[in-house]
Amino acid sequence: MQLLSPLSGTEDYKWWRFTLVMTIISALYFGTNRWHLFPATLITRTWIDNAIPFVPGTVLIYLSYFFSFFAVFYQEKNQGQLKAYCLALLLLNLICNLIFILYPTTYDRRPSLAVEEMPWALEATFASLYFLDSPANCLPSLHVANSFLAALVWFRRNSRRFLLYLIWTFLISVSTLTTKQHYLYDIVMGYLAAWCSYCVVFSVLKDRLCPSAMK
Repeated sequence: MQLLSPLSGTEDYKWWRFTLVMTIISALYFGTNRWHLFPATLITRTWIDNAIPFVPGTVLIYLSYFFSFFAVFYQEKNQGQLKAYCLALLLLNLICNLIFILYPTTYDRRPSLAVEEMPWALEATFASLYFLDSPANCLPSLHVANSFLAALVWFRRNSRRFLLYLIWTFLISVSTLTTKQHYLYDIVMGYLAAWCSYCVVFSVLKDRLCPSAMK
């Protein structure tokens, strides 16, 4: 009888893998988001950061990011590809959280909910967001990095799906600025971190760890 593991390339454990990976990356993020070894650094704002206004309604786009993980697991039928995505996702989040530990950054321009006028539903959404997520862990943006990695899963395999995910990633990237959650530098580094993780797993390690990933 074959012994299966949650990261094995089998349909049997598809959603177990999803639960395991989500648990790991959530624990990593909330751990580094709340406890810091070093004082957080304020990143120098660019003129773009200063020019972009606070647009409360775009928080819905910002929060749609969480569905990108589920979307990949739901749509991907190639188990080798899905295994590679899990490994790249873990690598990406390990790298980003290591940066959060060694070079913690923070955001200094979160809007005051007592001053901003917005519908109560949006105000409650921002209040919940601020309660769960401190203004730390800015660089790189995991919203951007994880979203871009989800798009790269379809790179050179499904051009239509890749384009749709890429547009989704771009909208999420913009929303990180319009909700005043990130700086421009965070976005750039998020794209770079995702691309590096993708290249390591899908180009360098795919034949050894998941040979069917690119079929």
